[in-house]
Amino acid sequence: MMRTAPPPMLDIEQLRVELATDTAHATHAALIDGIDLRIAAGEVVALIGESGSGKSLTALALMNLLPRGLRQTAGQLRWADTDTHASSPHPAAMVFQSPRSALNPVRRIGAQFDDVFAARRLPRRLWRANAVALLEQVAMTPPERYLRAYPHELSGGLCQRVVIALALAREPRLLIADEPTTGLDALTQHQVLDLLLALRRTREMALLLITHDLQAALAYSDRIAVMHAGQLVEVLPSAEFLHGARHPYSRALVAATPVLAADLHALQGVRGNLPDLRGPLPACRFHSRCTLAQARCATDAPPVVTSGADRFVWCWQPVSIETGARR
Repeated sequence: MMRTAPPPMLDIEQLRVELATDTAHATHAALIDGIDLRIAAGEVVALIGESGSGKSLTALALMNLLPRGLRQTAGQLRWADTDTHASSPHPAAMVFQSPRSALNPVRRIGAQFDDVFAARRLPRRLWRANAVALLEQVAMTPPERYLRAYPHELSGGLCQRVVIALALAREPRLLIADEPTTGLDALTQHQVLDLLLALRRTREMALLLITHDLQAALAYSDRIAVMHAGQLVEVLPSAEFLHGARHPYSRALVAATPVLAADLHALQGVRGNLPDLRGPLPACRFHSRCTLAQARCATDAPPVVTSGADRFVWCWQPVSIETGARR
């Protein structure tokens, strides 16, 4: 029986990001090339791919935080049936890769909460109680101790909890976590991911987890979206990814993940490198790395192939789930 996907809380349509230029006739390859992705209320979606594939840039575009020199040239964000342009406020917050860089090193933690509450125009009399409650939600007790601390006095894991609490201070419906375990030891990584999952349940918010760790994506998400060189190539339920992924890049990621390989002899690296986005690019940017590429893959944009309400693959001849061969 075909599943019916829940209505999207956020519908990303044809998101495109390019280099900004003052030259009218200059042409640049899109750094983000027509991303289509839906996220339902309360859902955890993992966005995976190699470093440099455009995952973080996609998140910055969603938050209207593109760095100088880049601009969104196409695309629309629809929040619960409401048109929201990139310049408009929207109910999302972001946890950045480096927690120490995200915190102001010369301001106490409590003052940084004050900055968020002031931006939200929350009555000053509520600031302290809200900060205490948020730190308690991320298991930082006693909270008064941490409110008086400076970032350099806290471990990397505690700084990440502070950053998460600061993001929650916006009361987002969507929390974007961009490589939230970067630089943390294995135990702290699991603690942070467990915390994010628990907060998602208690606060009934959606979570976009950006990671290059396929094992974490499988363990902590409902669906996985795969990016390669600025293009989305596949979206499918996490429980079906290992044996049901149909794009050759998705299959290559599985084969290149040590903890998923049967043994070291079965481990295979992804061949080739990400293409140079400054030059001419094939229609499918995985073309030069794909052993089964055809001539039309270089010239014609791959169609989206759907199977069910929550499985999408952008490929001319996706891998057959039953046989593992190309159709």
